[in-house]
Amino acid sequence: MSEKELESAVLAHFSPGFGGTTIPDWLRAWLDKGLGGITLFSSNCPSLEETAQVIQRLREHSRDLIISIDEEGGDVTRLFVREGSPFPTPAMLGLCQDSSLTEHSYFELGKVLNQLDIDMNLAPVADVTESRENPIVGVRSFGSDFEQVAQQVEAAVKGLRRSGVASCIKHFPGHGGVHHDSHHELSVLDGRKGELEKSHIYPFIRGIMAGAVAVMVGHIILSGFDKESPSSLSKLVLSEYLRKELKFSGLIVTVALDM
Repeated sequence: MSEKELESAVLAHFSPGFGGTTIPDWLRAWLDKGLGGITLFSSNCPSLEETAQVIQRLREHSRDLIISIDEEGGDVTRLFVREGSPFPTPAMLGLCQDSSLTEHSYFELGKVLNQLDIDMNLAPVADVTESRENPIVGVRSFGSDFEQVAQQVEAAVKGLRRSGVASCIKHFPGHGGVHHDSHHELSVLDGRKGELEKSHIYPFIRGIMAGAVAVMVGHIILSGFDKESPSSLSKLVLSEYLRKELKFSGLIVTVALDM
């Protein structure tokens, strides 16, 4: 493999972000060399009209580019930062305990993303807020009951899928049971496989069965599987468990590499 081929192969597996609505020179060069994806953030999306223009300019460089966005509803929004998201926070949907309402909400959200030509939503959150000491999940989760969260995740995945947008469930194997913010510290999720498959991993299993196209893996040590490496870097977690045991054949995405 030549150096040029190697560079293109590496770039095909990245989805960086960039600031503003002007495509920088470094990004243009990467796009021309085979960059696989772009993740949009709020600075790229000052309005829906400008977001569409940014995406159109990106597509002019690469039609095969996978464009993703974090549009969870409620507090976590990129498209509606100024006015606030018109779509309910997951915690509110969880309180309603109405799967059809959740599916409809994510279907309507997906329609907006589809119209903008966004391929994948980095949502829904499948974390369960089991621990009150958890510093990061909060209202981003559908709740603290594993079965209820699993039902909501399944409905959200179905809604996005029906709208024509891929879903990426996160943050595998479950950020709701840890006591540290993985933006700043390496977190540990304890428990045996059988226990976790009935608790924190359970909503991910249901999301995969519902047709989730991607799974986002967190920088979380899953001590019952691999005591040394975070799940995002663990062959035991990714290859042996997620791929072989859970039979997930879709896209595996890591959380941000600068966390």
